[in-house]
Amino acid sequence: MKDLNADGIVTCGGGTYDSVDLDGVITIADSVVCDSFELDGVGKIKGDIQAGTIKIAGTCKIEGNLVAERIDVHGLLNLTGDLAGDQVEIDGALDVAGEINADTFSLLMSHGSAAREILGQSCSIKKGKGLVWVSILKARKHEFTCQNIECDDIYLENCAVERVSGQHVVIGPKCQIGSLEYVESHSVHESANVETICKRGEKV
Repeated sequence: MKDLNADGIVTCGGGTYDSVDLDGVITIADSVVCDSFELDGVGKIKGDIQAGTIKIAGTCKIEGNLVAERIDVHGLLNLTGDLAGDQVEIDGALDVAGEINADTFSLLMSHGSAAREILGQSCSIKKGKGLVWVSILKARKHEFTCQNIECDDIYLENCAVERVSGQHVVIGPKCQIGSLEYVESHSVHESANVETICKRGEKV
């Protein structure tokens, strides 16, 4: 199977590849299927990405869905569709129009970020260092906004979420939560605000 290698300011086609290695300011004009995908710089993909592993260092806008076994982002990710992966680690910021479905999801947030929904086994969102605003992300407060988070183990900081549900839930500093449902344990930081807390339908 062929590889796709691009360096500089380049526009190239999509397709099926063994590996994709991009360095510079790169536009891919269609969807990509590959074993490994690496971007160092600024990327725009006009379609979906399906890969075994994805590594992004810089900024990337994907006009579609992103699916991989492992996703590792150091920088900024903008996604118009859904994100799915076994292990997803973001150090920076992201804006996902759809849902995030991951066994393990970790975000060290350096800019206001968002997704419609997070589903999976483990979700950790922590505040990182601030970042200069970049145009691929919407201007918003330094917090993560989401309609629904439903995972077994949840830890949140600087989040505004309508509904949180999990086995073990920790609501950390500066969170605004509409409803919290837990099965086994929960805790709420003194600087956080949670409107309602329920265990198996019973209000605490």
